[in-house]
Amino acid sequence: MSDDDHTVSDLHIPALVFNHIQDGRRASAEGMLRAVGFRDITFQPTYETETLDLAALENSGRVSTNWDYFVKEKMGWNDISNTSKMRYIAHALDFQDVIERHATAADGSPGASSWIAVFEDDIVLTTSPVHAHKRLVEALSSLPRDADVLYVEWCFDTCQESSFNTKYPLISLADKPHCSAGVLFSTQGARKLDRLLRPIDSTIDSVFAHLCYERAIICYKLRLPIFTQNLKWGSNFDFKKQAEVRLVFSTKS
Repeated sequence: MSDDDHTVSDLHIPALVFNHIQDGRRASAEGMLRAVGFRDITFQPTYETETLDLAALENSGRVSTNWDYFVKEKMGWNDISNTSKMRYIAHALDFQDVIERHATAADGSPGASSWIAVFEDDIVLTTSPVHAHKRLVEALSSLPRDADVLYVEWCFDTCQESSFNTKYPLISLADKPHCSAGVLFSTQGARKLDRLLRPIDSTIDSVFAHLCYERAIICYKLRLPIFTQNLKWGSNFDFKKQAEVRLVFSTKS
């Protein structure tokens, strides 16, 4: 019998999946998450860029009036289109809503989980479900109490920049992790982020990376991520630009 023939135990961690396209990715993501041990799975509709009122978002304090400055001047994305800008803002708003709900629910919900997992709908496993489950369970048991975030999918965070303890070989303290297709947030992390994500002044990946780098939130990552994004669903990003993002954080003020 192979590892994949075994049924893993319930992780008892709610999983929320951002989903906006009905093309099979929802069923794919749900199947993989259930196989790893996520039983409480919610699919979250995402913001439609056409419905967003940027001026209202800026006036309410959800989006910074300096968004263009940080993205175009600091990150060098001078050619970003308004359509792309609004997509990035919409994605950040998705995270703001999820973080706010988890931070608030944790205050008054008996038996509420101390962690919530947030995924994008184009994830794919990098290993068997049994190995992924085992790696995640062991990683969670190894995390120190001050852990705010655990990346189970990440990119652009090198071994040289990260810190790890040989006693806990599955995790390391992240430096400036990018990508956010699979992230776990602790209750205390959600409470911090509920304040820190307003106003949003850049792409959500860049904001998370900067907060991790500044230790405003304590970020850990699986040294071997158990998820990645799947090009089958048309996921793509500009590798050159993403690599350049990592250079801006020592100068961002």
